[in-house]
Amino acid sequence: MPKVTDAHRAARRDEILNAAQRVFARKGYRGSSITAIIDESGLSAGAIYSYFEGKQELFHAVVERTLAVRTSQIAAGAGEQPRSPGELTRSVLVSMRGQPISTMAPQIWAEAAVEPETRKVVARVYEQLGRMLCAELTAWASGNPARVDGDPEALGSE
Repeated sequence: MPKVTDAHRAARRDEILNAAQRVFARKGYRGSSITAIIDESGLSAGAIYSYFEGKQELFHAVVERTLAVRTSQIAAGAGEQPRSPGELTRSVLVSMRGQPISTMAPQIWAEAAVEPETRKVVARVYEQLGRMLCAELTAWASGNPARVDGDPEALGSE
């Protein structure tokens, strides 16, 4: 039997996550089932369970991937010069416009509000985003002290 490559495993995992995201976006977390995700993916139950323990783990993986994509889109706008607060705000808004997160966002927030493990996943991703934005704001403020009310070093940490 041929050995399964890491690339194949990653592609199969993405295929499962794509199917799960479509189901969660359509039915919400509570209305979704592993059976619906299996049907959507066209894969066997064994294939799904070889990657994920169940619906909650699948949802957390979809949440992490969805939020990580937005974070990387925002980070991709960074150049040699730090962006101003206005430019950072624009990057955040552009990354959200017309993207699949618009259908997933309500599901993510609803589950994070009532489910502690989902809340931890969301908090971890947002902490990473916050650190990135704070670092860029601090760098911008240090180079533009006349444009900042108060201590430029404090701008990124507020």
